[in-house]
Amino acid sequence: MVSEVQIKPIFSEIMYIAANEYIDALINTLREYNVPSSWYSVKEAKDNAICLLNTGDVWEVFHSERGEADSLNQFDNIKDACYEVINRLAEDDVEQNDMNNIFENHINKIDESKGNSISKTKQLFMKFMSSVATF
Repeated sequence: MVSEVQIKPIFSEIMYIAANEYIDALINTLREYNVPSSWYSVKEAKDNAICLLNTGDVWEVFHSERGEADSLNQFDNIKDACYEVINRLAEDDVEQNDMNNIFENHINKIDESKGNSISKTKQLFMKFMSSVATF
């Protein structure tokens, strides 16, 4: 019988692949909106920037100052974490709405170009999990 210990790395890898698509959409959104790259960091902490990191089970968004995480928020999914990065970088509600719309458009393009690969990846994993449970 396959154990949870054996399955968890598979699930983590699948979610990592899906997460990279969201991260690419976030970075493309910020570039399109001309947000200076010095204002944010993805996958590593950078001083005086809004940072997005995966710490295993959660995604963290925080402002890094002198190596310390300030205003830390944790999220169970990458999409909500990306929205938090956008919210923190937007200067006002109009900018926030504009960037959120751009982000959604990028996500929709990814889904269309890859046949909704994020959803399909999750569905395949759930199908795999249910088949393993029957052994």
